[in-house]
Amino acid sequence: MILTKVCTLCSREQPLEAFHVNKHQASGRDSRCKICKKEKARKDREDNYFKEYTKTKKGECSSKGYPFNLTAEYIEELWTGTCAITGHTIQYGKKGSGSHHKDHAHLDRFDPDLGYIKGNVAWVSGRINRIKYNATVEELSDILNYMLKGRR
Repeated sequence: MILTKVCTLCSREQPLEAFHVNKHQASGRDSRCKICKKEKARKDREDNYFKEYTKTKKGECSSKGYPFNLTAEYIEELWTGTCAITGHTIQYGKKGSGSHHKDHAHLDRFDPDLGYIKGNVAWVSGRINRIKYNATVEELSDILNYMLKGRR
C-alpha cells in the first residue's frame, strides 16, 4: 500500500494525509499537497480576484440551487470601490476583521429570490449586507421607524 505521494507543485514526498481526498485521482488523493493547494488558491484569488470570486460564487449557487449567470467580466464592470448603498469605500480580497467588516466587499442581491443573475446584484459593504440579509423593504422600514423613535 502506498503511504506517501509527491506533490506536483513543490515536488516533496509527503504522507497521504498531507493531500486532500480526490476520488477522480488514481491514488484517491489530490495531486497537490494541502499547503500548496491553499497557497495556489490564495495567489489565484489575489491575481485574478473577479474570476476566482465568480467560480466560488457559482459553486455556492449550484450547491444551494440559486440561479446564476454572472461572469467575471460582469462583476468587475460593476466594481466601483464603493458600497452601492452607503457610498463608503470597500475593498475586495480583504482579510481579517471578519467577513462582515464594514470595508469588506460583498456581492448583494436586490431580490434574494432571483439569485445571482445579471441586473440583480451590486457590490455592498459586509456590514450593510449583514444588516440587509434577506429582509423585506417593509421589515427594514419597521427597523428604521423603531430606531428613529428611540432618538426622540
